[in-house]
Amino acid sequence: MNEPQFCCSSFSEATNCSGVSNTGNGACCPSLADRAGVFKVLASYRAVYTKLNAKLLAQARSLGEVRYLTPAEADATRITNERQAGWPWNLWKQLAQKARG
Repeated sequence: MNEPQFCCSSFSEATNCSGVSNTGNGACCPSLADRAGVFKVLASYRAVYTKLNAKLLAQARSLGEVRYLTPAEADATRITNERQAGWPWNLWKQLAQKARG
């Protein structure tokens, strides 16, 4: 399978993609296969970082009161993270390929 192209800027955009970019300069996510690739990468990213974040939250709670992100901060963070999910994916893929030999 070819590497997914992050043609959409976020998971939400990929989910609701009409097939045309917001700028009109080309296809946003022209096929279901492209969107499936994006979903696979984001699901892996979320699985890894959900586990890590749960550990960090438990540690933070042991230190005292935790101040959570506001809904706007959380949304901005989600968008940024989704745009960058391809970077760790490529690293994880390389590590898996090396482990297989």
